[in-house]
Amino acid sequence: MIKMENSYRKFLSKKHVHRYILGILYLVLFVPYFYSLYYSVPASDDFAFGADTCSDNLLLNAILYSVWNWRFHSGRWLIFIIQKIINPLNLHIHLGHAYGVYMIVLFLFFTGIIIYSLNEIIRYILDCNGILSNWSTFILIATFYTTYYYVEAYNWYVGATAYALPMALMLLAVALNIKYLETKELKYMVWLSVTAIIPATNEFCDVPLGVVYIYLMFLVGKGTITDKKELVHRLLPLLEFVVLGVSVVFAPGNFVRQSGYQVESNLGNAVRQSVIDIVSRITSTIVVKPWVLAAFLGIFLIGIASNKNKHKTTNIFMLGLVCGIAILGSIFPYMYGRNFTTTYMDVRMQYVMGLLIVICIGIFAMVIGRKFARLIKIDFKSSHIALVTVCIVIVGVIGLVRNSAYLNSVPVDMYNKKELIKSSYDLWDGVLLEIEQSPDDDVKVHRESDVSWTPYFLYSGLVSGETFDVDFDEVYSSKQIMLNVYYQKKSVTLYFDNQ
Repeated sequence: MIKMENSYRKFLSKKHVHRYILGILYLVLFVPYFYSLYYSVPASDDFAFGADTCSDNLLLNAILYSVWNWRFHSGRWLIFIIQKIINPLNLHIHLGHAYGVYMIVLFLFFTGIIIYSLNEIIRYILDCNGILSNWSTFILIATFYTTYYYVEAYNWYVGATAYALPMALMLLAVALNIKYLETKELKYMVWLSVTAIIPATNEFCDVPLGVVYIYLMFLVGKGTITDKKELVHRLLPLLEFVVLGVSVVFAPGNFVRQSGYQVESNLGNAVRQSVIDIVSRITSTIVVKPWVLAAFLGIFLIGIASNKNKHKTTNIFMLGLVCGIAILGSIFPYMYGRNFTTTYMDVRMQYVMGLLIVICIGIFAMVIGRKFARLIKIDFKSSHIALVTVCIVIVGVIGLVRNSAYLNSVPVDMYNKKELIKSSYDLWDGVLLEIEQSPDDDVKVHRESDVSWTPYFLYSGLVSGETFDVDFDEVYSSKQIMLNVYYQKKSVTLYFDNQ
């Protein structure tokens, strides 16, 4: 009885209550996401990665497919092998909602890594454990997941594994970097090197991964380099990043693919357009999603509250420079390769840029808060800052309700469009099932009409009236999705009769 009483008290202790509250808030935030993910269907390159275009042997097929793409399409050789091996379409059965469940598991996996890694990074910056770092992490996560929905990084298997997963592992590598600086235990360096292999072989992670590693290991942690052996330990992962990055960026397939766009890349234009895209995303978010200002103000106040902890000297200019290079470097290869002159970006690249923007601005706001508190000698208690933050949140919520701005938040909008999400799934899942079960080699699917577009559903990629007839000998097609190859049909055509 006494043990049960002690367990009950421990369960309700102040130390744990805030975690239960956070757990509930995370659940509220992500339940609409789970709904959308559950109603996902295979799309676009999912079929190419699920087709046995090189061999009937799964492992050999993955390796040969990766080699072919490295030579003729893309340099991401490692993630291609992984995507081939763990593709749910390898089962070659109609997946139905099983595909959505798979996407939920993937989402939980990479989002869990992001939350853990971000919490470790914030804990290091604030010199604290527990409430401040946990709430700061939640505020940034909530800011990111309530502002925009990146369907190509969530509902699409190939997009989730090619973009969301490397980004999560890149953040985990940063967290392990911090662990090594704090403990000097070699195991963290080893795990960092292993974890960074996937990010280092994806061009949008190369610059952020490298610049943050240099910043932490050789600038922030330069005072802990005691001998040549320690210096070598720190240089080896950097050499790994460079070698792996070169194997991706300078792959022949990148240049073959670039020639297909029939553009002439320009270095200056790529930098300029990258900056324009970043500034455009920040300014438009502030205008359309005004709650982000309250969120970053709350982070700023948490930075002030953390001032009572031991002071970590941070060069604000250098931090801002590193953040700027990291964000710019993440989208620069994409901008350079496609030679964009407008703010158009694929949704999956918006995900990469958007995540880094939120994290970098949040970190910068924390550091500015600490500097501000130190400058004017503020020494508020955490409880006081928490009270002020709650007041800001209440005022912000009232403002959102009065102006109906809350309707622009992703979870609310998803709830309002839940029937459209479901009807989109019913349409496209039915189309795929009919293609699979059709006895014809030339499959023609008729539907009365298409459903309305929603940003929370990624349709399979078929276009009304267009015949998809990729040759079975093709390893990969950049012109058409390989749905007919996956289903072993000579051709597939979808018709919406009202079009």
